[in-house]
Amino acid sequence: MRLPGGGSPWVLGAAGFVGLVLRLWGLDFGLPNTAARPDESVLVHRALAIAAGQLNPHFFNYPSFHLYLLSFVFGLYYVLAYLAGVIDGTQTFLLRFLLDPSDIYLAGRALTALMGTATVVCCWRLGRALGGVPTATAAAVLSAPVFLHVRDSHFLTVDVPATFWTTASLVCLVVYGQHGGRRRLILGAVLIGMAMSTKYNAALFLPAMILAVWRSPDGDRCRRTALALGLAATGFLCGSPFIALDPFGFWRDFL
Repeated sequence: MRLPGGGSPWVLGAAGFVGLVLRLWGLDFGLPNTAARPDESVLVHRALAIAAGQLNPHFFNYPSFHLYLLSFVFGLYYVLAYLAGVIDGTQTFLLRFLLDPSDIYLAGRALTALMGTATVVCCWRLGRALGGVPTATAAAVLSAPVFLHVRDSHFLTVDVPATFWTTASLVCLVVYGQHGGRRRLILGAVLIGMAMSTKYNAALFLPAMILAVWRSPDGDRCRRTALALGLAATGFLCGSPFIALDPFGFWRDFL
């Protein structure tokens, strides 16, 4: 059995499994002490407010896309806890959160851990595009246990999610630069917009997107560059709409 594009599934499967175990092991670090990683509480409370119906986060030190993802995860946790009889409504949910917020933090950390593991798969695919199966194997084997990424995959912060969206975008853009294809460009541009909507400094990868357009065998590069930049901006604003809807609040926090 071979993976699409060549290479054994066992290498990628083993690397993914090791990466997942390392990112889940010790996921409850510091809990229920929420000050073990102070940035987490900022995201948790903003995401809970969004889940409660306050769609404007009124907070733009980070973009908002990951806050919306977290609000979905917390909402799903609420529904499952209600169906399981763990809570009987919002009041019980809030009481449990105030007494011990560990479950909510673990749900958010699990999302980070899964995105961190998915990044290993993206590294494999990126290596496959750039250097073939040996490079893909090295990329997967080395990225699965790399210390800094494993450590930050344990926390409910934006760094690892932004890395995932950026790496996924680079996979599409590198393949687009090699072989062309409108769909690859569209997906790569939207993904880099989502990365920027997770953490602003993912915008540093925009030159890579432009380079991919100009290296692509597809023609009309100026038009495709404009298309890519427009799609990236669209992805950014779709993930953080109140940057446009609340510009004064955005500039206050961003500056």
